[in-house]
Amino acid sequence: MGGSAFSHHGILTPRMSPETYFKLKKKYHDILKGLYRHVTTPAEAPEKISYGDLDYLVAEPISKKSHFTAMKDVQIAFEAEYMTTMAGATTSFAVVLQSEQELGGNLEVKTEKTYAQVDVHICPSVDNMRWISFKHSYGDLWSILGMMGRAKGLVADENCLNVRVKEIEDHNRELAKVELTRDVNETLEFYGLDAGRFEKGFGSVTEVYEFLVETRFFQKRYFSEKRFANAHDRSKVGKREMMKGWFGFLGLDIALIGKIEGGGKEDEAVKEGGDTNTPVVEEGVKEDEEKEDGAETPDTGFTREQVLEEALERFGKRREYEEKVKAWRRNLRIDAVARGVSKKLVDGGHNSPRSARTKSSRIRKQINEGEMDEIFEMTEEQVEAFVQKLVDEILQSNAKNPNADTTVVGTVVSV
Repeated sequence: MGGSAFSHHGILTPRMSPETYFKLKKKYHDILKGLYRHVTTPAEAPEKISYGDLDYLVAEPISKKSHFTAMKDVQIAFEAEYMTTMAGATTSFAVVLQSEQELGGNLEVKTEKTYAQVDVHICPSVDNMRWISFKHSYGDLWSILGMMGRAKGLVADENCLNVRVKEIEDHNRELAKVELTRDVNETLEFYGLDAGRFEKGFGSVTEVYEFLVETRFFQKRYFSEKRFANAHDRSKVGKREMMKGWFGFLGLDIALIGKIEGGGKEDEAVKEGGDTNTPVVEEGVKEDEEKEDGAETPDTGFTREQVLEEALERFGKRREYEEKVKAWRRNLRIDAVARGVSKKLVDGGHNSPRSARTKSSRIRKQINEGEMDEIFEMTEEQVEAFVQKLVDEILQSNAKNPNADTTVVGTVVSV
């Protein structure tokens, strides 16, 4: 099968032969150049024998129109019969395949009206366009490289390369990120890879694999001992030939990663002889943001702490890192005090949950306004004692004003 954006409409978008794909790629690239100053397509995976859709990244529209109006212009220019906003800034178009030649001789669908799916993603800047193109180039190159970086606390989103703060990520994975760089070459160099080699391109999937093992973060045991495996990775390996081939290149049995999760249209695409051709950017399906259940850091090579220290120095991000950690710890302490008071009031039967939450909220406000700063210098035991004293003050105040259910602490208690 091909693109899937229109599958629920019953619109047939079969996979295209390389001849058809590259013919259409030039056609729609030229059309988009009349509407946007910058147009590109992420480099395709080598050795593909069929393609599911066409992906374009664009930046700097020539005409200053709204997003919707601009996309209507694209639809008209493409002569697309259908248009749908797939995710965020990505819009999909269904264009009619005019002849059997455009299907690459696919006689199986010759009696039905067929379409090609064309995805256009609007980037906020040229730099962002280059970054997204990099992340989605050469098939699953970044998927594999990203797995290796993840073990070191490195993660790339659709904007930049980040390092995660370990003590925060288990609670809030997005907040845990500290931006390192938005530059493609800087990212490759940090991974120990030749940016020039990447720019030159790859003639085969094997060349991609050979490039990947050049990264200084590569460790075969990371894959052989199943340390990378999480549900998201298993799903990818079950659906993508290039991911499966990576294990073959390493001489590993694919069964090592456990149960392979497959099914759906992408598996059908693999059976038909091609890698899947996923949308350029899918909002809410960020491959590097999936929870890494069971993923561990290898015991040898660069440790996560070493990579963190090097990243902070290399990219000049130590201040941002320290400020994030400080703010996180401050919020944890405020939360511990406020929640602790609320819990004791409810558990002791002194206040209803609603009343206790009100008192807790006002305590948060007092702390955020600069009162009770001493809590940030306390040990855990001292915080527990401080919370109890706050509760005692509230109970005393309640006793004096039994009808004032929202009474709060009027003085600062010190330990």
